[in-house]
Amino acid sequence: MRNVASLAMLLLSSFHCASGRRFSVGTDMRLSDVLRSVEDGDVIELESGVHHIAEELVIEKDNIRIEGKGNGATINAGVTIPKSAFVNAGEGLLRADLSKLNINLGSITSGGLGDCANTKAEAFDSSSGKRLRLARYPNPQAETIQPLWNWMNIKSVVNSSTFVFGDEDKLMIQKAFEFNQTDPLWLHGFWKFDWADNYCRVMNVDLDKNMIITDPKTPAQYNLTQNARYMIVNSLAHLDEAEEYFVDYSSKQLYISSSFAGEGITMSNLTNGMSVINRYNFTLINTSIKYSQGTNLLLRVSDSLVSGGDFGSCGGEGLDHLGWNTTIENTVVSESGCKGIAVMGGDSATLTPSGNIVRNNTISRFSDWKRTYTPGVFFSGVGNQIIGNRIHTGPHQGIFGGGNDNYFAHNNVSHLVYETLDTGAWYAGRSWANRNNTLEYNTFSDIRVLEKTALGVQSVQAIYNDDQLAATNVAHNTFINCTCGAYIGGGRHHWVYNNTFINVTVPVHLDDRGLNWESDICTPPNGGLWVDLRSRNYTQPPYSTHYPDLLNIDQPCHPVHNNITGNRWCGDMNFTDFTQQQAVSWNSTVYNNTRFSC
Repeated sequence: MRNVASLAMLLLSSFHCASGRRFSVGTDMRLSDVLRSVEDGDVIELESGVHHIAEELVIEKDNIRIEGKGNGATINAGVTIPKSAFVNAGEGLLRADLSKLNINLGSITSGGLGDCANTKAEAFDSSSGKRLRLARYPNPQAETIQPLWNWMNIKSVVNSSTFVFGDEDKLMIQKAFEFNQTDPLWLHGFWKFDWADNYCRVMNVDLDKNMIITDPKTPAQYNLTQNARYMIVNSLAHLDEAEEYFVDYSSKQLYISSSFAGEGITMSNLTNGMSVINRYNFTLINTSIKYSQGTNLLLRVSDSLVSGGDFGSCGGEGLDHLGWNTTIENTVVSESGCKGIAVMGGDSATLTPSGNIVRNNTISRFSDWKRTYTPGVFFSGVGNQIIGNRIHTGPHQGIFGGGNDNYFAHNNVSHLVYETLDTGAWYAGRSWANRNNTLEYNTFSDIRVLEKTALGVQSVQAIYNDDQLAATNVAHNTFINCTCGAYIGGGRHHWVYNNTFINVTVPVHLDDRGLNWESDICTPPNGGLWVDLRSRNYTQPPYSTHYPDLLNIDQPCHPVHNNITGNRWCGDMNFTDFTQQQAVSWNSTVYNNTRFSC
């Protein structure tokens, strides 16, 4: 009755202004009830503090403004368990009963390439919002700047679901398998390539033959491979560090280490924290949304603004936006299981720009559950602007996507791709139609592999134009301590000019893959790059007028018309890993690039 009475008093005390009514919502009121009562043009002021929600908030009106007062409001989509609610479970563990807390525990799922597929309740330190790790073996390395992980390696493969592990790992695998837990063990691995990971459920372990048999219903991504790296997860036997947890899904019990120093645990709960679908002129100011299992803030809006707030500590994404003329600024996203911010919009058929802006956000420690193709910023469409963001500490890509006329400027991108191979801090690829994306005045630093990988050469780039992607503009950027700076993987019409490279092993790379191992996609008329172009009617406006180079695609499969000029680099390395003679034969220009002293 208290919530109903509070809502009644709220409605009685609201007043009409020129743009609608204004509500003041305390932390003891049910925010979902308030939002169901709003009309177009209403303003909701949230009292500073934590607003707990038991159902997803859905905005169903236009011209709605929500603003956190004072130091800001936090919408908590999870369930918090104080440390005092835990009991001693022995063996250095604490246990809490979740059965009466109305938590959607979900389950572990396998996940495909780039598929977040994270539909389970996860544990976070309720004081700091820091994510706890699902109990595992091996434990990660002692953290310095990046949270580096340790792995085991497959000794040999028996079949598509069975492999042999090494004697050095037998004791710890036996410990996990023989421990009295009702829920299955899982394996997390990079099974075929060091740029693709997923999870496999364990069916059985043959300790006599040193074999692990996985469930064919949760197959390894691209099949098992000798030397592939993996770890055991969801292992109660290996809950031995303060930042680990284990959930017994059958009995609904949560276990943590007795050395955990926080005030309590918040379990992620709701699928999404807030959804705003098919609306316009939505404004969210100084308001945080945290602890969803999926996306904290799901936006399908136009002419809208999100300014300030923390959207981290979630199973999936911090913010996910598809629409037009929307700005996301001055937010923080950290400790997300998958992407940080996704921004999509514009019309690729008409090349109409989206008007979307993502600026001055801090995005860090993302891709914690799904390690690959879940970047700090995902972009798609036309004319999205990614400006002035700080993107750091992720195992794979910092910025990833595709589209036309997107703009990336004044971003600070660092400490990325440290766990993976054949990728980039900024990555796009495989299109001649997606073009004219511009990167300028960005800083890329500490873009190197740091973990021990097993499947491929340690090739990672700051800017990666992969698979013959065309016409990216790279200008006035600074590259510091990177394996490769600007990488052109067989593409054409790229401009790389007036950049500075400091302690970069290969400042600029260009290759002719279209003339050999990747000729299938560029050979007319049925290569994938040509099919993509024809799907856009590239010989007709707007493509023919906006990108006149498309009307003269000479020397298909050759890396032609690339212009690499006016750059500076320091160090004893060569500026390129190809020769001037090769550049001339490819009808590309490398000119006026100068070495300076570091």
